[in-house]
Amino acid sequence: MKIIFFNFFISIVVLASSFFLLASSQRIDLNNTITSIDNINPTNLPEKTIFSENGKFIYFLSSNYIYYNDLDSVLLFSSSSSPPSSSLPTTGFKYPKNTNNLRTITSVPFIGNDSKIITITNNYIYIIDIAQKISTEKLIGLQTLNDFNCYITNYLTNGIFITVSDSIYSKYDLLFLDSQLSIGNSAVVVNQPQTMLITDTINKLIFYGNKGMIRLFDATSLSSTLLKTPLFTISDSVSRYIGSFDIENKLLYTCSRNEANNPTMKLSFEILKYSSNSMSILKSVDINFSPKLPSPYFSKCNFSSIDLIQGQIFFTLIDTLQNQYILSMDINGNNQELFEINNNNGETIIITGLTIKRSLNNKLIVGTKNIGNQILILNYKSICKNDCGGSSNGECVNLKCICEEGFGLDDCSQRYPVLSKVSSIPLKRTPAIITIDGDYFGTDVNKVSVKIGNSSYSCVNIELVNQKQIKCTFSDTLLDHPTIPKSSDGIYYNVFVTIGELSVESFKFKYLLPNFQNSIQQDFDKIKITGYNLMDLQYQSLFKLANSNINKLDCIGTINEIICILPSDSVNGDLTISDIYNNSHTWSNVILNPQLISLSPSLISTSPTDLTITGLFFTSIIGTKIGDNFQLKIGDNSKTFIIKSSSKLEFKTNDRIISNTTISLENSKSSLNFGYLSPSITSFIQPSDNSNGLLRIQGTNFVNPLDKNLLQIILPPPHFGDLISNVLDLNVNYIDINLPNDFISSLITISINGKLSNETNSDGTGGTGLKYLNLRPIITNITPLPSIKGNDNITITGNYLTKYVYMIINNNNNKNILNCDFISGNKVICKVPIGSGKFKIISESVNPYNQNDVLTSKEFESSYAPPNITSITPIGFFSAISPNGFTITINGNNFITDKSLTKILISDGNIDCAILGSITDTTIKCNFVSDQNQWTTKIPVNLTQNSLSTTFNDGFYHFTHCPGSPYECSNNGKCNYLTGLCDCNHGYQIKSDCSVSTTIVSSTTTTSTTSTSTVSTTSSQTGSPSTTSTSSNQNTATTSSSTSSSSSTPSPITTTSTTSSSSTPKPTTSTSISGNDPSSSSNSGVGTDPDNTLSSSNSYKSNLILIIFTLFFVSILF
Repeated sequence: MKIIFFNFFISIVVLASSFFLLASSQRIDLNNTITSIDNINPTNLPEKTIFSENGKFIYFLSSNYIYYNDLDSVLLFSSSSSPPSSSLPTTGFKYPKNTNNLRTITSVPFIGNDSKIITITNNYIYIIDIAQKISTEKLIGLQTLNDFNCYITNYLTNGIFITVSDSIYSKYDLLFLDSQLSIGNSAVVVNQPQTMLITDTINKLIFYGNKGMIRLFDATSLSSTLLKTPLFTISDSVSRYIGSFDIENKLLYTCSRNEANNPTMKLSFEILKYSSNSMSILKSVDINFSPKLPSPYFSKCNFSSIDLIQGQIFFTLIDTLQNQYILSMDINGNNQELFEINNNNGETIIITGLTIKRSLNNKLIVGTKNIGNQILILNYKSICKNDCGGSSNGECVNLKCICEEGFGLDDCSQRYPVLSKVSSIPLKRTPAIITIDGDYFGTDVNKVSVKIGNSSYSCVNIELVNQKQIKCTFSDTLLDHPTIPKSSDGIYYNVFVTIGELSVESFKFKYLLPNFQNSIQQDFDKIKITGYNLMDLQYQSLFKLANSNINKLDCIGTINEIICILPSDSVNGDLTISDIYNNSHTWSNVILNPQLISLSPSLISTSPTDLTITGLFFTSIIGTKIGDNFQLKIGDNSKTFIIKSSSKLEFKTNDRIISNTTISLENSKSSLNFGYLSPSITSFIQPSDNSNGLLRIQGTNFVNPLDKNLLQIILPPPHFGDLISNVLDLNVNYIDINLPNDFISSLITISINGKLSNETNSDGTGGTGLKYLNLRPIITNITPLPSIKGNDNITITGNYLTKYVYMIINNNNNKNILNCDFISGNKVICKVPIGSGKFKIISESVNPYNQNDVLTSKEFESSYAPPNITSITPIGFFSAISPNGFTITINGNNFITDKSLTKILISDGNIDCAILGSITDTTIKCNFVSDQNQWTTKIPVNLTQNSLSTTFNDGFYHFTHCPGSPYECSNNGKCNYLTGLCDCNHGYQIKSDCSVSTTIVSSTTTTSTTSTSTVSTTSSQTGSPSTTSTSSNQNTATTSSSTSSSSSTPSPITTTSTTSSSSTPKPTTSTSISGNDPSSSSNSGVGTDPDNTLSSSNSYKSNLILIIFTLFFVSILF
């Protein structure tokens, strides 16, 4: 027969295959190595992976080929971190072509020293000689089988056993083939499907399992009679699928299922004890896992492999949906773990074989089919507890850990502690800390214990510094000598360290003897004695300085120093210390440095203050007594203090502020510091009339005038500055300043040498906070007087003004706030509402930090602009005696229209003029009635509205008729109605009525005369208008013509007449006719044109003649 050889290569590929773990731990390492066989036709994937019984070879069987290699080489190649560049070679055999109709690949027995393999395909059996590279085939006469399952036992002395099953024809045969591969008459026909055929090759026993039973056959007998008769049968409804042997102890471990009374179809793990002619069931344990849903149960177990050294067995399981698993447990059926095997795509891996390899750190080798011609090489842990701590700590043997040297516990997980060094402690110095160095002390301090000497002396308060160091406190005294052994370095004791359950005995440790140093250090009120290995204070008997004992209770000690507090009255001298063993040590002539402890007060006023310093050793120098001087430095200057006691000094400061406030001793680090209290503002005093800007700030801790340069008076915006230049006078309790003219209320802070008045002192006192200087506003003027129509702006001037301005009208006590624009502290412009009469203005200053702190200015009285009279009509009258009086019209502006608030008085007699009709803002009419005959020429008219009055003096007159008959001034002159005197024409001055002419005229001559009368008034500076009136009544002024004069005083109102012989004589009395009486003559006697002088004139010649004539006549008479 022709044999075809192929060379293939195995390459190593690490893939992330997915393992579904159904147990609580991971005994099988999921970080697997996958070995693939290259160059294989994907249609001929391996159907089985077979491992030689001695674990040397691996075989991959497909329908056409067998590939094989040295298993150790494969494992070494796959586990190498740097595989060789060339792939690992393997060998392949191709079956004869008539085997292409292979149904199932069977198991492979090995002949001799693994030199030959046997396999069956369909109805042919093949013997392949690996060494000779030839194959022999044999037709076994099973051509009629359409489908079958076949098990082959390992090759025995003279042949092999096979099982053949044909499910179609229900044939289940156990056959024996001799060395010539011939089938004898030894077939055993059974009625149940085959489930298992395995061979104990050492004891030559065959275990043949069928559904519901297992039978034991003797493999050494070739007799067909014997073969057909089993040595022992167990028929218990249990089907055994696969198993592994413990041949030495004749135990068979199987994966089985009870076919009866098992509704969940649960698999079991079974241990069978067997002999050469019997079997018994030692144990049956349920497999406590179920397949993943929706598969209802595991259908069977395919492969098994056992690690008898550890005591761990593996099974491969398959469920009803063909999902495949690996099950691990110990050989007692305990510690079960289950893994589902999937590839990267979640597809189930079909397992074709299983074995273990302990030679390379516990490898589980899984043959597979559908993941690319591969085997999975997985690490697995031992079944022992904690895997015996790993391969370096111990080995799992028969379910128990055998620990390596240095490891302990039942799982070899802990190292025995290793001790390298134990510290010593001073004599009589307990409790003391012992330090133990070594290794493997663990991490849990609760598992650590330390004992010294023997088991009754424990080291407590254990601190596990790290895994290499332990510290603990030892309190017991193991050594109690009456004297200190001078010549010995101590007594040694054992130390025992236990970590968990593991203990080790240490090196010795010893007590160390005390050793004092020669130097003594003073630290404030304490002295420090240093040394090594000093005993505890309870073993020191005496401390003495000079002649004073030091109380041992005032001392503390460690192994390296003793510190004692000295009495405050200690003096210089020798220091001695003694112990209970009558040993002593003396330090000669210890010099104490005086110490400053405290200063009272530590914060002082800027006024002279008594200081008291407490301290120590002020009398330490021998001979020093109470009342002596003691020199200290304040800053850089030496000052003399008075010793009041060994612990007290006194000193009085002056009222000057110094910058360096450190009190210190010469050549000493001991010092104290005092400070100054923060300045405190208590109040502000503002004079009632503060227009001059004076202000007194009262408080405490201000400054001496000589230290004025240390003073600051700090103002915030809008002032932005310091008022120091405005200071007039100061001392420690007040500061007088002259406020700037435009100053307004403001926050104010006093700073003395950098300490602010709003700061809290370090002792918690002071801290008055920010002070607000709230100044009372002062109003000095208001301009202009506002119109009664309102909406006028008034300007308020004064000092410390604010925008808060109120108006009180007519004393009604109602404050009306005005809308004001704040210009400065001197000027505020406010808009005034409609009103009349008098009002008061006040300004308020409100402390924005205290709404209850409100200061109000004095009331400043002012008023609206009073009514203004510009003219009166008529401008005058001859007489006011009339039953009805006459109407006066007052013209002007700023009149209010309320008649109830209006009053008009005529003349000094205050004759009331009754108001007629309505009042407008420019006109008032009233009826003037008077029984008075005597009048002054100018009649004052007083108008009062809402308490504001105005008097019109130069526009209303009383007229007086001039003498003359029958006409005023005899028609020979001009009448001044204001004076009642004639201004006679030239030539008529001889008589006051202008009736006599100085010219001699003929008595018979009659001259026709025309009389013209002119009433003239002169306007005043006020520019009063003038009117003109005409009258034919003798009792009234004649026709008047109006002219204006620029004179500042009214011109006389005059009448000039020319006498006619036909003139009607003028009456000698005047009658006042009311100008508003329509029944009266139109000549009312009321002048209507006061702005012009009313006059008539004669020629100059007539006047001159009259004068001459008069003079002549007088001379004759006298």
